[in-house]
Amino acid sequence: ALGFDGVPNSGDEAQISSNSWGASATINDGWDATSRFAHWLNRNFAPNLAFLVATGNGGHGYATVTEPTGGSIIDVGASTMYGTLVYFEFILDETMLTYGDVQPWSNRGPTTLGDVAPDVVAVGAWGTGANPLNLNPMFYVYGFPWTGQAAYDIFGGTSMATPIAAGNLALVYQAFKAKNGRWPTWQEAKAILLNGAQDLGYDVLTQGSGNVNADRATDIAAGLNYGFWAEPAQWVAGSYRGTDYPAFPAILHPGQSDSQTF
Repeated sequence: ALGFDGVPNSGDEAQISSNSWGASATINDGWDATSRFAHWLNRNFAPNLAFLVATGNGGHGYATVTEPTGGSIIDVGASTMYGTLVYFEFILDETMLTYGDVQPWSNRGPTTLGDVAPDVVAVGAWGTGANPLNLNPMFYVYGFPWTGQAAYDIFGGTSMATPIAAGNLALVYQAFKAKNGRWPTWQEAKAILLNGAQDLGYDVLTQGSGNVNADRATDIAAGLNYGFWAEPAQWVAGSYRGTDYPAFPAILHPGQSDSQTF
């Protein structure tokens, strides 16, 4: 968040932080210490840093999202791309390639603070990941030689989906800077990524805004085709004693109303 020199906004800060280590046992997700620390960093020291966090693989139920989550954090769930691994799924023709569902074990929202989670989903079932040469499961399965050609294994989970979403967001940052001459704020980056997502037809607490779509999101960031987005990316109705605080409990009593301009 502060770069190598530890000085806020001195130009050496990272723009994207990909995290896949959430704690499933934390029940006050979004209001836990780690989440609040990330929100605090964004509000006070790192306005251009996007935190992406895996929601976890403990579905199917609602409110299963792990911490850290909510607020300024981009929560990422897992979607599907079945049919890409021959020894894992025996595919005979292109009609057997299935894509674009939400993986059943992908954790769902809402968070304890009422935030929508996940914000987006990305492919987490399944893909390939690199292995060391001396850890080669392909050798045992098919007798492949101990070479780099076979040094891979099946990889999946929201810990796969999150870095995929981070890579998509990196393209959004690049397109935005090329258009505007500056890095987007985390609010702008989150809104563009969510507005560019592809609706998969699931409810918002299962898919968020949908599957990440680099083509649409970079067009929005670069002012091409779409050229606009809705901000804030999501809204939790209510306030705390009359004041709307970011990433803080928002209360709306029975019979009360609230409004928001996007």
